[in-house]
Amino acid sequence: MGDDGQLYVAEEVVPIYKSIIPKADVILPNQYEAEWLSDCKLDTIDSITPCLERLHKLYNAKNIVISSLRLASHPGVILCCGSTALKSFKARAFMIEAPVIDGPFVGTGDLFAALLLARLHPFVGNIVPEDTIPSTELPLAKALEYVMASMQGVLLKTKAAMDKQMGMDGDGSLLTKKERQVNLMRSCELRLVACQEDLLSPEIVLRAVEIQ
Repeated sequence: MGDDGQLYVAEEVVPIYKSIIPKADVILPNQYEAEWLSDCKLDTIDSITPCLERLHKLYNAKNIVISSLRLASHPGVILCCGSTALKSFKARAFMIEAPVIDGPFVGTGDLFAALLLARLHPFVGNIVPEDTIPSTELPLAKALEYVMASMQGVLLKTKAAMDKQMGMDGDGSLLTKKERQVNLMRSCELRLVACQEDLLSPEIVLRAVEIQ
């Protein structure tokens, strides 16, 4: 629906998005979209669980991932937050904290969603486990540990390749604005072919932690 403080769609379309959410097994809003859907402000760690809980209850959404959360209290890192609801719709909230890798990367949202779908596939039929399962042991949390590991690997390799390519492109002052934009977009495309090991067998370093 939107990102970075603005909608990508007409505001009158938002109710249509809201109407189809209850049909989904997993929803994957970014920070801005989660705020729109919940009418909650996500600006502190303490605001995460109430937001997730409201989304669970408003939309009968069993599994929620807020894909990218930036907080002033956590400079230099990005938070991936999630929850699988208890039967009472209380949130089992967790988060994974990752260092920010700067770059105007193209396709990160699509890659994140595709990886999450693939990593959840082994849990089909048991994505929502019994209420006794703690947040950090949820299938959603375990899947996201793999997703975040893959994303970090891909972005680090893409960043290195991007810097190298931009260095090879040389002085852009002699190019037109359009030519400079084309060079930038080419250099920041995700290096998926070169990152097959990161996609298939990433090293899990970033672990999910419970949000109280």
